[in-house]
Amino acid sequence: MAPRARRTALAPVAPLALALWRISGRRAAAWSAPVVTYGSRLSVPREVPAGLRYCPDFITKEEEAEVMLALDGPGAAWMRQIRRAQQFFGLVYYQTSQRVPELQPTVDSPRDAQLGRGFEELPGWLLPRLRCTGVFDPGEINQVQANEYLEDSGIGVHVEDPAAGPTLATLSLLQPVQLTLQKAHEGKAAHRNLRDPEDCIKVLLEPGSLLVLQGPSREDFSHCIRMSKRVPLRDGSVVRRTKSFRRVSLTFRGIIEAKRSTNRADMPEGYRSYMVGQNECGPRAAFPVGCHQRLDAAAGFSYARQRDPPK
Repeated sequence: MAPRARRTALAPVAPLALALWRISGRRAAAWSAPVVTYGSRLSVPREVPAGLRYCPDFITKEEEAEVMLALDGPGAAWMRQIRRAQQFFGLVYYQTSQRVPELQPTVDSPRDAQLGRGFEELPGWLLPRLRCTGVFDPGEINQVQANEYLEDSGIGVHVEDPAAGPTLATLSLLQPVQLTLQKAHEGKAAHRNLRDPEDCIKVLLEPGSLLVLQGPSREDFSHCIRMSKRVPLRDGSVVRRTKSFRRVSLTFRGIIEAKRSTNRADMPEGYRSYMVGQNECGPRAAFPVGCHQRLDAAAGFSYARQRDPPK
């Protein structure tokens, strides 16, 4: 089978999809320019990467409360193997440098280990509304992943896993945050020692917004959420990420099941993954011989790097 071509434009919206949107009581997605902050030493053009789409009001506050009830109410299944709690609808699969079998089932894993909650446990209008934007092919979505960010927790610099498919769509809930994009090199994030924190594009993700990454924005840029204490808003005010801060996101993917792997494809040279116990910060965490854990403060992510041999 021929490889699938990159998609950098939105597919046409089918009449049936538009009808589904109208049934949900909402107009079609209004894509607009996001609020962007450019780093002071940006090495790429001062523009949003191609393939990035942003809808600031994809859902209302009332709809947000309905989604949160599905996540926190009866049936809630938050997994707390790493700092960010996670919850899966459809396929369970998440690439991380931390080897956590519960998050990384492959095609060889028992089928029940590969599946999370059913899509029917989400609000009935959510997936039809997303499908009618045209960013996913019919039947492509097979995973909805919830992430919980408390206080200043983040997600490390990474290029989306090849198994995640050509499209990444994220719905932001409760609180805003900035997503940091940096130019990738041959499908990998730049090594920390070569990464300039001011060579970046920061995109504000507001509550109720939908972000889509396709084409160059998904494949040619790494992204992360830094451990920043402050989030500047479009009106000039600032949200502080204090102990009461909680942001939740839903990420929609079309996982390519045969490409799932327990090894990350985007690890910078010099890094390798490490084993984690039930609590990554607890006494049961186990690291490979010859490795040590360090915090990539610029990215807000834990890596393990092989030590230099003794002199």
